[in-house]
Amino acid sequence: MVLTCFPEDFGFKGGCGMDAPVGTNAGERKIRVLVCDDSPDVRSETARILSAASGVEVLGQAENGLQCLEMARSLRPDVVLMDVAMPVMNGLQATELIKMELPDVEVVLMSAEGSQEYLRRAIIAGARDFLVKPFAEEELVLAVKRACLRRRPVGEEIARAERPSEPSKVLAVCSPRDGAGKTTIAVNLATVLAGVFRFRVALADLSFRFGEVGLFMGLQPRCTIADLREYAGKVDRSAVERCMVEHGSGVRVLCAPAELGKLSDEDAVLVEPVVRALRQDHRYVVLDTAPELDGVTQAAMECADSVLLVVLPEQPSVRRAVSFVNRLQEIRYPLERVQLVVNRAHKKSAFSAEQMAEMLGVSLLGEIPSDGWVVVPAVSKGVPFVLSNPESRAAHAVRDLAAKLAGRKEAVSKQRGIREFLNRLRAHAG
Repeated sequence: MVLTCFPEDFGFKGGCGMDAPVGTNAGERKIRVLVCDDSPDVRSETARILSAASGVEVLGQAENGLQCLEMARSLRPDVVLMDVAMPVMNGLQATELIKMELPDVEVVLMSAEGSQEYLRRAIIAGARDFLVKPFAEEELVLAVKRACLRRRPVGEEIARAERPSEPSKVLAVCSPRDGAGKTTIAVNLATVLAGVFRFRVALADLSFRFGEVGLFMGLQPRCTIADLREYAGKVDRSAVERCMVEHGSGVRVLCAPAELGKLSDEDAVLVEPVVRALRQDHRYVVLDTAPELDGVTQAAMECADSVLLVVLPEQPSVRRAVSFVNRLQEIRYPLERVQLVVNRAHKKSAFSAEQMAEMLGVSLLGEIPSDGWVVVPAVSKGVPFVLSNPESRAAHAVRDLAAKLAGRKEAVSKQRGIREFLNRLRAHAG
């Protein structure tokens, strides 16, 4: 069994940070692993499994954390696979020292104890992944390759391989009313930006009380944005990355906790450092906010380059939207950043999209047609509807919104390669 809060892998890369499949080409460097466990039998069996795996090389074995640290200094492995409970120096202590002295070495921790507290401590120590004993052979190999897959290039390669070539753009998706489809739009918009346009995209769930992004995308993260509180004001790029999980479309997601009461308005202080960290590695950062103008939503809007205001074309929703915009004016928020997205539009709507934009005094980005037979089942299944029903009217509308935001002139549905993208997403949907 694997307990992990890190991205699911949809194809390995050769060596750490390279593009070809691991161990498939002659002369390609293997992933170098150092195994550490106080049990000789576990060390021997773990080394046997990894040595038999394609693209993996076991450099050595250590029996405690101190010996592992010393061997890591001399051998410089790509990945250290280490037990938590060991004499002399335990795995958590060793992980902290390894990450401090050798930040390019990734650590995968193992333990027979799989509690949330152990996982939390592993994250804080700097572990890339966490395995619960006993685990299957393929899970062990997957964890090692996944850790190496996400290993960050160093020096000048960071800017070329990780950071977006253009300035990143933060999009805050907001709505003054619950049930307007805000989260659905955030999820599907992020999926299209990543899957169709191949941008590096992050999606952060900032609806702290009722976060549903993970549910809408069929994700079950082992850690969330709530775990970042443990960093006591030192939230950085590395800490945020450890709490993210990757969706099959390529969107990297930072989920909110599913349990009520884990986060509050006081945790709005997390927003700015989280968004700052996400900007460094992503071309687009999509923020799903709470259906109210609370402290967290205001912090998200302050960080945003553009606010997508989701409103339904009906009187109660429009009335709430007018109050929302009036409040923005009171706090002197620049309305030029706000763009209207009309959701569930239909011919018999009480207001047209143009009328709504005029009443609110904001620009119109677009509208998404009422397509309940497509949207509702997709939400129930935890699959973005651009994936489950890519030819639906709602999916076409979201792709058009993404095209406008990305500054693309041509219609997304006619782009070369769209069919391959849709087929790939259908395959992941299973």
